[in-house]
Amino acid sequence: MGKYQEVEIAGTKRPVNFGMWALGEFERETGVKLAQLQTAGADLGILEMVNLLYYGLKHGARVAKKDFPYTPEDVADWLDQDPNATTRILEVFTATLPADEKAQSGQKKARTKAK
Repeated sequence: MGKYQEVEIAGTKRPVNFGMWALGEFERETGVKLAQLQTAGADLGILEMVNLLYYGLKHGARVAKKDFPYTPEDVADWLDQDPNATTRILEVFTATLPADEKAQSGQKKARTKAK
């Protein structure tokens, strides 16, 4: 069984996994390539962000051998109920990046916050 982390979203703990298949599905759905995603930071649009989180949750459930009968719209509703969940899920995503890409992503976020 692959790795996943559990993240609490709107009062429910859910498995999250940003493995290659999750990222590949995200790329196919949005057209955002992995290299762009690693440096995009806060530059993702709302629908791209919801889709990224959706695929992390969908594949977290797959890896944990749990059903996931939800849609990106469901995930957006959860995020509306628990706005801080986005940050918690993105921490899992950032933890999956190789070390040099984490530094680049952190630099991008720092530049974004400084504006």
